[in-house]
Amino acid sequence: MDEAEFAKYIELGHENAHVIELATNHCQHMRFVESGGRGMLEEVTGLPVNSRRVECPVAIGNMSGMRLDHVTFSFYAAHCGGCEMRSPTGRLPNLETEAHARQAQAAAAEAEKAEALRRRAAERALRAERRRSLRATADPATSGILDDLDVLDPDPTVDRDVEAAKRARRRLIAIAERAGDRFEPAIIDELFDAVAIVGVTELLEPLRHLASRRPDLAERLVAAALAVLRNKPSIEAGRCLTDQFGLVEPVAVDDAVIRSVVVLAGSKTPEDHHFSGPMPVVQANDPGPLRVLADLSPAALVTQLAAMLPRPVLPSIITAPNHRLRPVSDFDRRAAAGAIEHLASTHLEVALETLSSLVLSLGVPPEDSYDPGTVGTAERALGRMLIAAPARVVEMMEEAGKHASEPTREGLVGAARHAVDMVDTDYVHRRAHDPVVSLEEAAAVTDAAFAFLLARTDESWGHRVTFSAVEIIEQMARRHTGNLAQHLDAIFGAFLTLTRQRENAPKSLLTSVTPPDPLAGMEAWSRRNSLYQSARRLLRAVELASATNPLDVCRTVATLVTNERDNELGTEVVTPLLATLGEIGRQHGDQPGVLQAILPTLHTYLVDVSPGPRSAALRAWTNIGASHALPSTVADLLPALTGDTYVVVIDAVLGAACRLPWAAQDTRMRLALYAIQVMEGISITDHFETFLAALSALRCHVPGLDALAILEKKALARVPPVEWHQASDLTDQPWQPDARVAPELAMLWLELAPRRTYGLRQHDEAEEALNGLLDCGAGLLGLPAADIINTGARHSPESFYGSMEYAEVLARAERRDDVVALLQAALDRIPNEPARSSQRALTALALAVARLHATLATELQSGAGAAVRAAINSVSATIGMCSSHTEDDRRWLRPFSRMAAIRAAIVCVLLNISTPRRLSLRLMTRRPDPAVHLLNPPIQPRCSPTAPRSYAP
Repeated sequence: MDEAEFAKYIELGHENAHVIELATNHCQHMRFVESGGRGMLEEVTGLPVNSRRVECPVAIGNMSGMRLDHVTFSFYAAHCGGCEMRSPTGRLPNLETEAHARQAQAAAAEAEKAEALRRRAAERALRAERRRSLRATADPATSGILDDLDVLDPDPTVDRDVEAAKRARRRLIAIAERAGDRFEPAIIDELFDAVAIVGVTELLEPLRHLASRRPDLAERLVAAALAVLRNKPSIEAGRCLTDQFGLVEPVAVDDAVIRSVVVLAGSKTPEDHHFSGPMPVVQANDPGPLRVLADLSPAALVTQLAAMLPRPVLPSIITAPNHRLRPVSDFDRRAAAGAIEHLASTHLEVALETLSSLVLSLGVPPEDSYDPGTVGTAERALGRMLIAAPARVVEMMEEAGKHASEPTREGLVGAARHAVDMVDTDYVHRRAHDPVVSLEEAAAVTDAAFAFLLARTDESWGHRVTFSAVEIIEQMARRHTGNLAQHLDAIFGAFLTLTRQRENAPKSLLTSVTPPDPLAGMEAWSRRNSLYQSARRLLRAVELASATNPLDVCRTVATLVTNERDNELGTEVVTPLLATLGEIGRQHGDQPGVLQAILPTLHTYLVDVSPGPRSAALRAWTNIGASHALPSTVADLLPALTGDTYVVVIDAVLGAACRLPWAAQDTRMRLALYAIQVMEGISITDHFETFLAALSALRCHVPGLDALAILEKKALARVPPVEWHQASDLTDQPWQPDARVAPELAMLWLELAPRRTYGLRQHDEAEEALNGLLDCGAGLLGLPAADIINTGARHSPESFYGSMEYAEVLARAERRDDVVALLQAALDRIPNEPARSSQRALTALALAVARLHATLATELQSGAGAAVRAAINSVSATIGMCSSHTEDDRRWLRPFSRMAAIRAAIVCVLLNISTPRRLSLRLMTRRPDPAVHLLNPPIQPRCSPTAPRSYAP
């Protein structure tokens, strides 16, 4: 997040704080409850920028968001009018005064709009009267033209018929093309007046066709088109300039006309709109008028394009107001960059004049941080220039990036990526106006872009730019294998350079007297990781490019491994190179000579003294052996490998145990015992992935499912408290049925469940967590009561059903007293307010039924005692409480209260207890009409589909 975006959130936080103050002044009962996602911005700034909703004792808002203005005033309009529980502070302004002020402003705006509409209607009536007088002396064909003009210039107080207007426009164009003499001077004047006064730019199209047959109208047409373009971009006006380019005078082309032409050529269209960035104003791009102005006034065009591109704001203590840069909208900068892209194909010199402005704009973040197209359009324009003149533009980009900011350099690298994509005829996101070049031209562009990108691997532009450049090289290797095969030596050189640079931290020539940066360690780690990933991606590019001649590539890698073995960074270089050999062998091991070139090198390092190369060689051997038949080298070395105590080697051995084919039974038993040893001895906290790998090896080699289930239970018993993502990995393991019901697995599901079921729910993770708990079966008996009660109760009051779903988990284990405790804790968390009365009624209903079941478990053997009758009466009273709500609440509570009544009535019948009257009335209530039921279905809870619910309605 850059400073500009951070400032926007700061401003939003102050706006939200003001809205909260207005709400507090209006009513002290209004609360702003966090709802949805949370971020670090609020914690850092102390301002209310998290997503919130509004609620009070009377109502709960049905929307939430970060921008509280709309959320709060919508709640006020829906619930605050005439509220008897309002408790104002007496301070002004408040929501009521602000709402009245906004209503007054809206009324004034509506009145002004109505007055403007009245004036337009009066002016239109005068035009209609004038056309009526023309009809009096006109023939039928001319009258038809006037009728079509009335359709295109309708009464503003009546909704426009779009289809009728399209038909009228087509008729006028057809008449202008075939019977231009039907347009009398008076009618032509009407057409031009409608264009100039009313702004009916659609009429320029028939006038353009008319002018092609009547040259005396051309100058008037050009003047009308220029007048339209001074007000707004218009495709019809632009086509007039393209057709009559010889009549366009340079003095008549001002900045407003140039801006409209630029918008026509390069602005966003509906096809490019993806719910982010500026809204499109034209239906399609037309670069024709832009090319006319490029020939007519290139200097003025370059000046206007530069003005439509933003420049970075230089920090300064004092800046005079007249020296501050004019803000440039995303719409303007996107239109300018798109226009420059079109110019690069026909007017390269004019486009190159804008290169410096285009490069500077790359360093300015867009207004909409979620819109990649704004900066991406500038990158495409630079990429289009690179295609037109590869060597020249690459040199200019190198010079521009020497002293540029990091975002600017990222944009320059992105320009190279766009250039490579645009010359690729198989690129899936290719656009209609992308250039079509020959194979030689495409190769020249690819080579120039590759040289530019490879030069960035020296970290001179920063490690982030280095990673971006290497990522593009990898993409080039994936799509342009043949072109990159000739550059493999350069890629290997860049890999070695990156590996050496990673170990040498950059040192500053200045001595700082300020306190050390607390984030310096994280930045250093980020740099090392970025360079490491860059080096691995370079080798990935080698793997992809090796398809043309894998044998030569393997020999080159083997030679490089031999040369680098005794150097200072031997291990850092050799380890990834061995992995590259393994991947090339996996992909091309069936080709002659490939495995013979690889295996001797791997065998050498299988017995190396360093654990890093030893484990890398074993992984490479495993990668090849999973796809191709190999000698028994690893099986012969297995006694030594299984005795290795280095964790990296242990991981490699476990991987080989799972992936390689092992035919000998004694070898499989050795691997099974080895996996058991690792599983029982490894520190799970420090080496969690190794523990999972040992489990996978056990499943591959332990004979018998019963023995495997016993070992899995032992493994689960060793699991300490883990992070939520580790718990997720454990629950996703393919456990045996006996291990699935272990109490330790139930504890893992309980640790994982709150993260997946608390608050907002997405996808089916809530069902997965609850079903995982229910699948534990007998393992539920071992769950600590306090933990599951706390987890279930925390769902109240945010979730209506969450607490009852956890009550069902306890009910499956016949822990009825714990069910009562959980539901009681959930009920205590729900505020006793009118807004929560229906939720309290539902929870109280589930609690009453739970108490009835708990009472039956203790009192049933001694007969139907007073405790059972009291529990049944409690259910009856709770059902009565559900009947005292509003009609909407009763509608969705009715199915639940009926189920509770049925359960209580069954107990009464079985124990020969008189059924309370309220229960009888509920059971006799007629079922709703099926049609009404379909129109208003009851809200159903998210529950386990495997069995009927016990206590959760």
